[in-house]
Amino acid sequence: MSDQRNPWFGQQTWTHIFFAHWPMNKDKLQTFIPYPFQLDTFNNIAWLTIVAFQANNSRFRYIPKRFAFPPFWQINIRTYIRFGNERGVYFLTLYSNDQRAARYGKWGGLPYLYAPLTIAKKNGNIVLTKSSQTYSSLVSHVDLSYSRTNQLPTNELNRWLTDRDTIYLIRHQKIIKSHISHDPWKLYGVKGRAAIKGLAYPMVTQEANRPLLMTAQDQTAFLHPFQTIGYVSHI
Repeated sequence: MSDQRNPWFGQQTWTHIFFAHWPMNKDKLQTFIPYPFQLDTFNNIAWLTIVAFQANNSRFRYIPKRFAFPPFWQINIRTYIRFGNERGVYFLTLYSNDQRAARYGKWGGLPYLYAPLTIAKKNGNIVLTKSSQTYSSLVSHVDLSYSRTNQLPTNELNRWLTDRDTIYLIRHQKIIKSHISHDPWKLYGVKGRAAIKGLAYPMVTQEANRPLLMTAQDQTAFLHPFQTIGYVSHI
């Protein structure tokens, strides 16, 4: 739901939304998070999340819908942080299979990268694969396959992982904050799999034989203006 106190400047409708959550070694993952952010944890465990979705009707405010971007797919690789007493999301990488969408995202300071994605439907499942030529990145390969099952009961961990509407980033030594608004999530179980390769995989804790998987109902999301809330100083 759009926040009228801070009008949105961009919107998208998300479909085929899929979450894959991996519990991570917090000390190792913290090295990928810039100062002054600190990892947020649940029961002293950090989490790395991949969110995949198809973006439809992507447009800036006041641009007619007929001029919206063509549909494209996106894979967001994120973790959860604290800045002071506030909680938010920190994007490690955002992969898009649309070069123009990746370029516009970079202008805002977000770590967008263009990446060809393979999308198919097999036996009722959506199969999404992203692979790069280098394995030096935090997540260089993503392999997802999923179909929806029953609606999930509400629990504390699910809320902690998904009820996140604040984005933080560092741009030109400025601490930037933004807000995404949408309706409350309806989460569903998944029949499927998720696999990653890259530097993140050795950080997955031994407690996790496989990630926590879920999908969600379609959402129309609104992006609100980026605000400078501080500066990074190095002593």
